Amino acid sequence: MMLDAAGMQLQPAEPADVHRMHVHGPQLLRVDLVVAYRDSIRGVLEPYIAPDCRCTVSTTFTGQVTGNVLEGIFETRSSSDLLGVGRWRVTRTGSTPR
Repeated sequence: MMLDAAGMQLQPAEPADVHRMHVHGPQLLRVDLVVAYRDSIRGVLEPYIAPDCRCTVSTTFTGQVTGNVLEGIFETRSSSDLLGVGRWRVTRTGSTPR
């Protein structure tokens, strides 16, 4: 689940009945594209409504895998502007490194 900097949940841009056809909950976002090569990853989230601007945005992300940690940067854009750039990090727990 993805939260904004203020801890608010993100809202999908598509109608709720269409969104629920491909996710298990109303606040979950589908990752539309992921490309993984060696220790790198790149992807795009489905469009969603950003809580800060109440506008439809798209987020792309890139990252590197090191042991149990996957981290990188993301960019969030509306149809006309770059709205934000930030860092993200995920740590695998409960299993051995690959």
